[in-house]
Formats: sequence, structure tokens, C-alpha cells
Amino acid sequence: MGIAVARSFMGWLALLIYALATPASAQSAPGVPPEGYKPPEFWNGVRAGDSYDKVKSLAGWYQCGETPRPKLCTDIKGPDSKPEVYELEFQNNKAYLGAHYILSAPPVWSTYKRFNPVQDANTTLLEIGSNPDFIDFISEHYHDRASGIVSKAARLLAPENDDKIYSITYVNRPFVTGDYRDQIAYREILPAETFVMKVGKFLWKSQPATRLRVTLSPADRKILFPEYCIDNCKSWKLR
Repeated sequence: MGIAVARSFMGWLALLIYALATPASAQSAPGVPPEGYKPPEFWNGVRAGDSYDKVKSLAGWYQCGETPRPKLCTDIKGPDSKPEVYELEFQNNKAYLGAHYILSAPPVWSTYKRFNPVQDANTTLLEIGSNPDFIDFISEHYHDRASGIVSKAARLLAPENDDKIYSITYVNRPFVTGDYRDQIAYREILPAETFVMKVGKFLWKSQPATRLRVTLSPADRKILFPEYCIDNCKSWKLR
């Protein structure tokens, strides 16, 4: 997390602020997949929309929760052989949300780097939560506060400040320029097959952990979960 990381971040920031406009991908009507659509993969071949019974029948998956929604888990050995757990949450019997729990609570930034090894224009940071700063990159971009982004984020890249970060939210796609007032507006233009990832500190079963939360984009929710779409998918009502 030194000069190389700082340079890659600055390269991303330059793209964020100065890149040429790129048209947003066309959105499908609720419940209608685009041609060639393949639901995004949560973990080892398990995809969004897979049924509870299908996933449970796979080796290594077991029931790990019923409230507020059914959950299945699988145990994983991390790169240092420490225990990790991947949890799937289901809506209407279909895989809806993933959460990768790394027990031993490593720093948030190192977990982000592990699941996003290429830190350049392939990533769009949405926000960094820290003590004392919270950086909403989309809002800062909308209000043309580039200097504010640089000064705040540069401090968080310093190794001595690593423990101050409590969450990082990002998308593994290049930034698409446009007039997006906030993250909600930006997520709406993300194409299908896009995950929104959030790494954060988490207390799970009374044991500290870092959690990588894997959330479907609105485009994928419209295709896979149209039954929860309200008012042309301006809002969602989950059971």
C-alpha cells in the first residue's frame, strides 16, 4: 500500500474525473433477460437465481439460517488456511445475495485488494467509510469536488491509517461518466451481470470478521426477481 497503490488510485481518479462520456447499457424490461444473458456467479458455479434445493444438493453446502430468509453456507480455507465461510441468502427460493466471511478480521483494505487484485481503471470505487472521513465518490464527482476526493482518500492509502477504514464499496467495472447525483442513480445504470461489492468489518456469531457482501445490480434484480419490483422498479419490496 505504498507509492504503487497510490499511483494506481490516482490513475483511477483521473479516469473518474476526466474520462470521456460512455453511454450506459440499455436496461431490459422487468423479467426479460437480454440476449445471451447469464446470471452472475456468486461462488464456484453457484449463480444468482439458482434454487435453494439445487444449491443444497451440491457438495459442501449446508443450511445455516432461516430468519429472516433461508440461508445456505459452505466452509472455505483461505490463502493462509484460516477458516472462511460463504453464505447465500435466498428470496422466493432463489439465490439473491452472497456474503463471504473471513474470520480473524483482517484489515478491510487488504481484503479489498484480495478480491480486487487489479487496482486500476477496471474498478470503480463508490465509497470509503472510515474514521473520521466518509467519501462518497459519486456524490463528490457530481458536485465537482475532485480536490476533496484526493485529500481524503490519499490519507487512507497510508499504511498507518489502514485500521481506520471500516468499509469499501466498489464495482469491478470502469467508471461510466455521466450526471449521477448519488450512488443510487449510478447503480441504476450498471449493466446486468454486475455485482456491487462491499468489504466491511463485521461481528458474526460473537467473533470478529471481515465481510465481503456481494449484491446484485438493479439490472440483474429486474431480470431475476421481477416479482419484487414496484413502480417500474424505482423501489423493491422484499419478503
